[in-house]
Amino acid sequence: STWSGLSGAALEGPLAGRTLQQMPAFYAFWFSWKDFFIEAELYEKPTSS
Repeated sequence: STWSGLSGAALEGPLAGRTLQQMPAFYAFWFSWKDFFIEAELYEKPTSS
């Protein structure tokens, strides 16, 4: 299905007319996040060799 990033609605495909459930979220810069959540770990995507 093709989804609208703005509304969360499926625009076409087998799920057309359905809408994604909104989830609470927020954006944060890493330097701010690490100051509030000292135990947080950062994982990197593995590189293929």
